[in-house]
Amino acid sequence: MRTNGSDHRLRRRRRASRRLLAAALAAAALLGVAAHVRAGCAVAASGYHAPLPNWGIDPEAGLDWDRSDGPHRGRLYLVYTDRPGVCSLDTHIFVVYSDDQARTWSLPVRVNERAGRASDFLPQIALDPANGQVAVSWQDARAAGGGATPRFGAVSADGGASFGANFRIDAAGASPPPD
Repeated sequence: MRTNGSDHRLRRRRRASRRLLAAALAAAALLGVAAHVRAGCAVAASGYHAPLPNWGIDPEAGLDWDRSDGPHRGRLYLVYTDRPGVCSLDTHIFVVYSDDQARTWSLPVRVNERAGRASDFLPQIALDPANGQVAVSWQDARAAGGGATPRFGAVSADGGASFGANFRIDAAGASPPPD
């Protein structure tokens, strides 16, 4: 049975999409090896309650790509959580991007701008389909009261090269799991 040209192009696009997804997931897995916070690490003189009971903060990676008609059309974005040290509970949100189907990646750009030590986690990324602006949101412990962590966000208008001021999205926040 003979297929027409459009079927062949569709299969080729699907294979390319699967390769791109596999490369992005491999990058996320590599970041995960570097970003996993192990339970039981004590952070001396930091004010944290350590060790945590079998919890960890993984990279919680998210992907999106620019399908707009903007200047970064086709760019793949990866958002993830990372920390400055092996046993640190001071986590931050970063974005990297690729313009060559995940063969190479940009340097990480930090999204959260808070000072001090706290955990930021559960990042999500979305792109405006009209202009390609990048929006990132995450749980942010900077204003956690009573254990709840409110959601914060930031937007990039330059293709992920930088992010604007962080803003609070919700007031309720998420509560930690019970002991």
